[in-house]
Amino acid sequence: NIGEEGGVNNVLRRDKGVRHGVYIYNGILTNKYLGETFNLPYKDIDLMMAAY
Repeated sequence: NIGEEGGVNNVLRRDKGVRHGVYIYNGILTNKYLGETFNLPYKDIDLMMAAY
């Protein structure tokens, strides 16, 4: 439960499976396949989570 974990950011930090299901985080595309397929800029969510 997101509420029990302290919010979405905490769930994303703790659960790699949830991170891999995220396509957009804070308005930034995080899905490599979509970025490359449609020639859109994207960022690795694991790197983004390390910065927060």
